Amino acid sequence: MTPPGDRSMAEDAFRGVLWTSGGRIATQFVGVLFGIFLARLLSPEQFGLVGMIAVVTGFATLFSDLGLGAAMIHSQDSNGGQWSSVFWVNTGVGVALTAIVAGIAPLWARFFDNPQLVPVMGVLGLLRSGPGPKDQAVVFKATGQGLGHGHFDKLS
Repeated sequence: MTPPGDRSMAEDAFRGVLWTSGGRIATQFVGVLFGIFLARLLSPEQFGLVGMIAVVTGFATLFSDLGLGAAMIHSQDSNGGQWSSVFWVNTGVGVALTAIVAGIAPLWARFFDNPQLVPVMGVLGLLRSGPGPKDQAVVFKATGQGLGHGHFDKLS
């Protein structure tokens, strides 16, 4: 295996494309499996509720990733204050999106004429907009637990 400093930019780009593509394919595959699992576990009415809510929580998830974590992970000269700021901005955005999803829940329930959506939407909104892998990556990088510190060096 070639050390990272000895590889060309083209090799690094190719590896990046492979890892990113592989990650996205794996995410989609897990999503499909989870959908199949839910379809078997839930009644058709319950599965329909989850589908109605998935539209709103999907948009919330899109907006929750501001790209700050990715920018900090790629930054070579970030300091503790910047890491703290990114963490708190991401946390604030997650709280705001959870509040927005909870605020939209009664309107969404009225649109679909289904009051059961309100409590379920609040819980699923909290789960989808809360801390996720991007925040874990920020914590790993900030604490020196990530790549280049012996823990995950064998991945690339």
